[in-house]
Amino acid sequence: MLYEVITRSLYVMIRTGKLFDSMPENILNRKLTQCGLM
Repeated sequence: MLYEVITRSLYVMIRTGKLFDSMPENILNRKLTQCGLM
């Protein structure tokens, strides 16, 4: 199940790459922490 969440998160990141590029790093890190990736 965790693998599916990570795969889905990476897919969304690729799809919304421009959004993440313009997003401050602290907000991105906070989202990753909530997903349990960091």
